[in-house]
Amino acid sequence: MTHILDTDVVIDILAGRESTIRVVDALNAEPAISVIKVGEYYEGIFGSQDPAESERRFEQHKASFRIYDVTLPIMKRCGWIRRYLRDSGQLIPDFDIVIAATALEHDLILITRNTNHFARVGGLRLYDWNASLD
Repeated sequence: MTHILDTDVVIDILAGRESTIRVVDALNAEPAISVIKVGEYYEGIFGSQDPAESERRFEQHKASFRIYDVTLPIMKRCGWIRRYLRDSGQLIPDFDIVIAATALEHDLILITRNTNHFARVGGLRLYDWNASLD
């Protein structure tokens, strides 16, 4: 089973946070990210104290992730999710909607600590981060 990683998880991996690395490794699954999230990582890279080193670390790890492109079916789901969340007064950031739509379109489990946002998206399977810490 492939799991798609949210930004917080990839940041931990790039920073070498052992607890996060152990959780992801224990899943014994192919980790994936959305190409949209790559833009978020580069935003952090360009704002870091040492952009060249931050980019080197990201490029080194990027090959270990499957990267899902944004497609028309993903954007259709994105539009549906965004409309639903807006109408229900529960709108979340657009990039989070894209990752949720990507996970739904490809039947992926999302690994994130930001479950309060993503739990608003019906049908989205979330990895129970707290259960992994027991």
